[in-house]
Amino acid sequence: MTLAASYTTSITPYPEWLLVSAWVFLSLSFLCAVIIVVDERRRPQNMTIMNFVWPITALYVGPAALWGYFKSGPKMTRQHYEQMQREVREELRVESESRPIASGQVEQSRPTREQVAVADTHCGAGCTLGDVAAEWLVFVSTLTFAGGELQTRLTLDFLLAWLFGIAFQYFTIAPMLVMAGRVAAGDTLLTLSPL
Repeated sequence: MTLAASYTTSITPYPEWLLVSAWVFLSLSFLCAVIIVVDERRRPQNMTIMNFVWPITALYVGPAALWGYFKSGPKMTRQHYEQMQREVREELRVESESRPIASGQVEQSRPTREQVAVADTHCGAGCTLGDVAAEWLVFVSTLTFAGGELQTRLTLDFLLAWLFGIAFQYFTIAPMLVMAGRVAAGDTLLTLSPL
């Protein structure tokens, strides 16, 4: 009996190669998440939420998340963050001594692709957790509403993904907004509202 044949009673039969490649990818993704967790134990991220975001991202992106983590993650460790703060303060001090800046003039730069990709992982990780929680909730409780199991899954997937996404974005945005003296909860809800 093949691996695909053993699943034919519970799900739509898929080709053997697809089932095997799916299990290989899931196993590889889990291994990537474990590698990230081990590294984060040695070098925790400056933003605590990132200690959860990177491993969760690895569960659905696999080796690409591991590559992204080792490319971007070390730049976000507490030690690196403190070192960068010292360097920026020194650069600002030297720059302010060398040329005065007109009042109100602020130099702004556009975010890099790396910054945008990392920023997207917060919501992606929250949504992934919401989807997984909703699927397990329906599976364990055999809960149905809205006309059937599919509608129940879709509704709960959306609601929990949205709520977890808001939570992950909140814990990303809140520390920055507190520093700026703003209320984080309202800003987070507004940025993630589907309306």
